[in-house]
Amino acid sequence: MKKISSATLLTLTALLPLLVLPIGETFVVDTKQFLALLVALILLALAGIKMLIKKSIGITFSSFTTILVIFGAVIIAAIFFTNSYPVDNLLGFGGVYLTIILLAYLGTNLADKKFNQTFLTVFGASASLLSLSSIGINLSHNLLFGLVESPLVAAQILVVALAGLLALVIITLKKSKKVTLLTWAMLAIIVAGLGLNLYSILPAQPFSPILPAQPFSPILPSLAASYWVAIDMLRIPQTAILGVGPNNYHLAYAQFKPAWINQTSLWNIQFTSGSNLPLTLLVSTGVLGLASWLYLALKILKQIKYQSKLWSSPLTWMLLTLLTLQLLLPPFTSLLVLFGLVLAAWLSLPVHKFKQITYHHQAIQVLGVVLLVGFGFGAYGLARATAANYAFFIANKAGQNNQITQMYQLQQKAILLNPYLANYRRRYALTNLSIATALANKTNLTDQEQANILQLIQQAIRESRAATQLQPADVRNWQVLAQVYNNLTDVAKGADQWAVNSYVQAIQASPSNPDLRIALGSIFYNVGQYDQASQLFTQAIGLKPDYANAHYNLANTLKNQGKLTEAIISYENVLSLVEPGSKDYKVAAEELTAVRQALSQ
Repeated sequence: MKKISSATLLTLTALLPLLVLPIGETFVVDTKQFLALLVALILLALAGIKMLIKKSIGITFSSFTTILVIFGAVIIAAIFFTNSYPVDNLLGFGGVYLTIILLAYLGTNLADKKFNQTFLTVFGASASLLSLSSIGINLSHNLLFGLVESPLVAAQILVVALAGLLALVIITLKKSKKVTLLTWAMLAIIVAGLGLNLYSILPAQPFSPILPAQPFSPILPSLAASYWVAIDMLRIPQTAILGVGPNNYHLAYAQFKPAWINQTSLWNIQFTSGSNLPLTLLVSTGVLGLASWLYLALKILKQIKYQSKLWSSPLTWMLLTLLTLQLLLPPFTSLLVLFGLVLAAWLSLPVHKFKQITYHHQAIQVLGVVLLVGFGFGAYGLARATAANYAFFIANKAGQNNQITQMYQLQQKAILLNPYLANYRRRYALTNLSIATALANKTNLTDQEQANILQLIQQAIRESRAATQLQPADVRNWQVLAQVYNNLTDVAKGADQWAVNSYVQAIQASPSNPDLRIALGSIFYNVGQYDQASQLFTQAIGLKPDYANAHYNLANTLKNQGKLTEAIISYENVLSLVEPGSKDYKVAAEELTAVRQALSQ
């Protein structure tokens, strides 16, 4: 049993940096999550089988056990109590956090003694292959070639491997032993790959002959913005304790994003994590989640401080490197799973003298059955979710090839397999709307085609509403619903008011987004309610003073109101914000000339 458990963990270690399967839109991340969740379920099943066979359970008594149990309880509470439909949390960061806990606890108890001895070799070999793949990335300049989420993630993985291998070399030389050729080879390959990945993520330097613009410069969330999002979130009691949900950081970011971020290049990006893991945990899992992680990190540091022998293990240096990266950079799935694996290997070191007690009783078999049943349900759910993800992935490819009917059918299949993801519903609603619009543009419609249009419109509305019910705090759901209603203003009475109501909900979900106010103002503008439109366009300018689109819409509104002097000022603002000689500049200049002539007359 221990050999099987160790082999399972080492398989995950080997495949984590390398395996990529076409099982979702973000297939690289989806592959890592699927692999990690599958291994966690397998470990649960192995624990259950062990209980059935031995009719006993071994419990390790240590502060780490307590920390992991508390952390797990907080994550489960955050998954199920922050959202009526927790599937999105389970299939996102919530499932990843649970995987870390299961890997650390079950891996330590189920793996054999050779696991921690073999771990570095397996991980080093896998990291070396990842490093070699970096050559292909830099030569092709194609990010899709990457085996992990991005070159930034690859660089972090290689830094962790480098820390372990350097520690191994130093420790080996101190013992007057010979470093193996394999270790030197892995070290050289990883250093080369690390250099390539670090070079590829350098900030763009378009005017430097030495450092030309790089294609993979990462866009990272602002530390200041992440801090203020966390502070504002803490002011609400119901989110301060358990957060907004492990996979719902983007909801809090949209809600609490400071207005000054609109003056930066990050103004229209909706980040899914904070600038580091602590801030991400604070927002997504609340004070309890952050406290659990801090407790774990401090306990690791305390254990290292008082167990001097731990300094002679490469795993210690790898663990410290991962903790440092978690403090400096946003969390990524691959790095979080790697943290769970390294922690499991580190906790299984013989230097840790944890007390373990084995309980023998017939009733233990019942617990084993419960774990196996849990494995069955989890595996079934994971299989359905993966099949749905794959169907949606193929649907996108069909859409890119203009195979609209196939895309429609595959999206429908994905929703049947996993009806709890708002993203599926949003996209399916837009597909229905697109097909209905295409049919409506035909001449001499048959009765059947007219019936199909009506059905497609009804489905677009139903799916959009379903998305808002699944995740009412997601601004994207309300935007899609508003878009659907807005397209029906000429054929459905009251659709414009429904669109207005939807945009109002969207603004409440993302109050600092100027585009939402422009979209809502455009509805009022189209029906001749210029006062309301002018007010909304002015609000958009207040949120982002350098937004040419907002100034242009305000200028047109003022012109229609007969406020020509104010309109001239707005048109001049547009010209100062757009590139001279561009198409937008010429249009605004022509309209400014026309308004000046009207004013002179």
